[in-house]
Amino acid sequence: IAWHEELLTSEGNLVKLKRKMAYIADRPVLYKYANFQLQGETWNGVLLEIKVALEKRLGVKFNSVLLNLYRNGKDEIKWHSDKEKQLGETPIITMINLGASRTFHLKKINNKENKLQYPLNNGDLFIMHKNCQQIWQHAILPEKEIKEPRISLTFRRVFYE
Repeated sequence: IAWHEELLTSEGNLVKLKRKMAYIADRPVLYKYANFQLQGETWNGVLLEIKVALEKRLGVKFNSVLLNLYRNGKDEIKWHSDKEKQLGETPIITMINLGASRTFHLKKINNKENKLQYPLNNGDLFIMHKNCQQIWQHAILPEKEIKEPRISLTFRRVFYE
């Protein structure tokens, strides 16, 4: 995996992340999210096998996977929703957790008091169904006691321009 610790913004600046990222897709396209751009690579054998198995099990077609490497409990991703135009209006995003257990946080966009927490263990599958991104924000917040790495595979269908 060609991990990236710095991403290019749409203004051409490099920004250091609090995790490492990679993007794999059917073709080597530029993935754009928030104000960032991430150059995609094509599928390797293992990720393609996982994609095919997920598609068969869930009946959903994916054309890419966004990988996040959290080196330890200090690495994080802040509150956000995946609302990029290229994901469509009601994306289904399927996440597989590999490695260290981390807590996946959800909170309703219009009611910050309504929060949920899901501990994700090695091998766990978590599906954010249609309308999830319109109703909820999610995050992986720091858990400083965790010393082991975690990789999150988030399979998605992207509509390229």
